[in-house]
Amino acid sequence: MHNTNQKIDLDLRGIVCPMAFVKLRLLADQMPSGAQMRVLYEDSAANEPLARSTAGVGHSVVSDEPYGKNDDGNSGLKLMTVRIGG
Repeated sequence: MHNTNQKIDLDLRGIVCPMAFVKLRLLADQMPSGAQMRVLYEDSAANEPLARSTAGVGHSVVSDEPYGKNDDGNSGLKLMTVRIGG
């Protein structure tokens, strides 16, 4: 589980695929190859293809893990670290 004090480059809470992927891609296209970004998103069935779609356009998903927690031990959020350009 990630430290919740970590810098978030893109907060996609409340946004689901395909719009979540569009927003991720727009930011990624502005970043130099080799840079990393951290994307916070809702862990839901609608966002299941987010990591796969990100890798499909040539970026590397370095990690994709639960983020934070609530009373039941799950916040419903995930933090994905993406390396731009693979």
